[in-house]
Amino acid sequence: MAESLDPIRFPLYGERLIEASAGTGKTYTITGLYLRLLLGHGIQPSEENPTQATAFTHKLTVDQILVVTFTEAATQELKDRIRSRIKSARKAFEGYLSHQQLPEDSALAVLISETDDIKDAIATLRYAERQMDEAAIFTIHGFCMRMLKQHAFESGSLFNVTMCDDDREFKYQAAKDYWRQQFYPLPKALAQVVIECWSSPESLLSEIGSLLSDSALDFYQDYSIEDIVSAHERYVEQINEFKACLRDGLSALHDSVLADVQGKRLDGRSFSKKNVAKWVSNLERWVSEPTTGYFFPKDLEHFGKAKFESKAKDELTIDWSLAEKIQNYVDQPPELKPALKQHAIRACRTIYKQQKRKLGLLTFDDQITTMANALSDPETGRAFADTLRKQFPVAMVDEFQDTDQSQYRIFTQLYGGRQNTGLFMIGDPKLAIYAFRGGDIFTYMKARRNVVDHYTLDTNWRSSAAMVTAVNQVFGTAKSAFMYDQEIPFEAVNPSPKAKSMIWTINGERQPALRLWQPDTDELLTKDSDYLALMTDATANEVARLLTLSDQDQLHLCSGSGSSDRNTRLQPSDIAILVRNFGQAQRVRDALAERGIASVYSSDRSSVFEQQEAKVLLRILKAALLPERESLVKAAIGSDLFGWNVSQLNQLNENELAWERLVLQFKAFHHTWTRQGVLAALHELMNQQGIAVHLRKQVNGERRLTDFLHLCELLQNQSKSVESQYALVAWLEERIQQPNQNAQEQQLRLESEANQVKVVTYHKSKGLEYKIVFAPYVSYFWPNHRNGISISHDKQGNALVDVANKRLTEANQERIAEDIRLLYVTLTRSVYACYLGLPGLMAGTKTRPDPVVCPKYVS
Repeated sequence: MAESLDPIRFPLYGERLIEASAGTGKTYTITGLYLRLLLGHGIQPSEENPTQATAFTHKLTVDQILVVTFTEAATQELKDRIRSRIKSARKAFEGYLSHQQLPEDSALAVLISETDDIKDAIATLRYAERQMDEAAIFTIHGFCMRMLKQHAFESGSLFNVTMCDDDREFKYQAAKDYWRQQFYPLPKALAQVVIECWSSPESLLSEIGSLLSDSALDFYQDYSIEDIVSAHERYVEQINEFKACLRDGLSALHDSVLADVQGKRLDGRSFSKKNVAKWVSNLERWVSEPTTGYFFPKDLEHFGKAKFESKAKDELTIDWSLAEKIQNYVDQPPELKPALKQHAIRACRTIYKQQKRKLGLLTFDDQITTMANALSDPETGRAFADTLRKQFPVAMVDEFQDTDQSQYRIFTQLYGGRQNTGLFMIGDPKLAIYAFRGGDIFTYMKARRNVVDHYTLDTNWRSSAAMVTAVNQVFGTAKSAFMYDQEIPFEAVNPSPKAKSMIWTINGERQPALRLWQPDTDELLTKDSDYLALMTDATANEVARLLTLSDQDQLHLCSGSGSSDRNTRLQPSDIAILVRNFGQAQRVRDALAERGIASVYSSDRSSVFEQQEAKVLLRILKAALLPERESLVKAAIGSDLFGWNVSQLNQLNENELAWERLVLQFKAFHHTWTRQGVLAALHELMNQQGIAVHLRKQVNGERRLTDFLHLCELLQNQSKSVESQYALVAWLEERIQQPNQNAQEQQLRLESEANQVKVVTYHKSKGLEYKIVFAPYVSYFWPNHRNGISISHDKQGNALVDVANKRLTEANQERIAEDIRLLYVTLTRSVYACYLGLPGLMAGTKTRPDPVVCPKYVS
């Protein structure tokens, strides 16, 4: 059982796990512990055990307190929050020194009352404020890279390593090398099978590329190239045996099928005489051909046991033993692709790793593994660890639930089993939703078992009392809420003192916090598209209704802030619609736009070079370089970016003077480009053609204008590094052909900070809060495998790659567990209310599960 955390009495030494449920003040707790470390609060040995060493014997400075989190944005936020807390603490100490008055903040009041030298504390805090730019607050990747470079001798790492933020070319090279080394020497027949699986190294890489990093992976299957050759020979024998069996029985099967149709024992519409003749002819041709691959005609399915059973009207006279053999073959045909895929993943990982080592390159993932390996090195690891412990006596790991095995290994090697240092792991396993990018809930569970001292934060400071109660009810009444009972228990949290007065009303009537949506009809939906369409319209209509009621002063939110309690109207920016991906976001944004409601999608990680504005800019630059080329100028001006209508474009063909004016504009553009730079030229063109005005009139105009200006800025920055204008055009063309979604500077920017409805992915919403949340597609099914590959974990928590779906049950269980955690994230984003879309959905046409039974509204 976890102990409720008191940030003032929390022991500042040893390994300690702090489980902070959503909205319970995790960042506030981190900043409070940081203050205590700066002020030396708690460095005295305990009275019960005077010899007990604490994590430090003196005050720590900001460069000695290691704080690690997982994104650059979170790093900056933590630094700002810590800086702000230090400043407010200094002012509180100064106020006490001047007026002997304790602050309202109870934690600060205790710190002041337990501080012997107030002036010294003020000096300490003032110095910490000034030194915050030197604070040891890093992403895990930034920390590892900095330490490897700073302690190159102790870590045994190379001095001349190069950071690589785009490793696609090296992965492609690994796939090509593997293709040449392994597939070229294969017998022709087996090589043909490979080509049936993948037409090129590129198509192979598209299926396995995400698994080539150095993250720890085991394989459920293990095939050598010799195993693959032997399996191929065995499969060819099986195919030939099946063909011989089919060849002997085809004629009789043909006759018996037609006899059953004639006797009205079999559906004659499906098994018409013409169809049966065509199917048999195709199969006769297949069985007579030599076996070179694993292809078989789709017509074979018509003679399988399942098809006959579904179309039979009476007892059939067909050869059921042959029909059963056909069905078995159709259901489980010989397949070599899984074995080839496993072999390719393992071999390509090795080649990829060797390439990087040879070139002295490090990717983001490599920083972690290199650091972990350096600390475990038998010769230099101990000295390296000692150096880092002296440099950082205390470490706080934020968002610890997203830690993977290599990251956890780093921290345990540094601080594990020690009482003279401090390792405080802060997170919430219920928020572990990043398996797709390496976040590993199984590592968290392992750490939870290893760490004895567990603490919890038990008060939600974000949501209304009704919303807190609803979340407690949803997860608290479930027998196994998060599926891993011992490792991820659900402990109900308490609402804050002000939460009871946080309500929302319509026409003065209090509204429920949690709404579970189902259609008015009891019929199950049979298609995913029906589900998406239904919930999209329902969401857009409800958002429109709520905003209309707010505009009419009928809908109010009560903030519950004590003496200043007051009702406020609901604004569009108070509403968030949570989705899984861009496709779902676009659906709901289109529906909102049809109702005149502006929205912004804040989770798009696409590259700006993938947008149509990049191609338009390319045409503009080419036309500016060669304005005498009529085709280039017309291609540029013909874009809808300029907003020219057909009549205006036609004038260029009929009015020579209009054409000359346009050519002169592009020549002037080139002149400005040469004299003042490409950015100035593009801004001048925008003003001349009224591009911004035209775009803002379009439904998606803000998005397009943001992308255009973003591209202009990137072009200006790149122009400083290229030798000529032609080189800049070539650079843009290359980026359009090979955009990099992982490059931060290329990722789409938020088009507007205006008062608009927020459309956000579940993953991007973590850590944020919204007054009212909609999750219309929350019950949408997502299988836990891509390209025939699934990843699950064994009992020791090791990741197992399965290429043949032998562990699909385990993989889907893990997917369901993560979907439950996504539901938790969704529910805990809301302050006042959350809508969940839960219509009954049929899983295909062969099965009809019971519909979900739940009331339309639950408060």
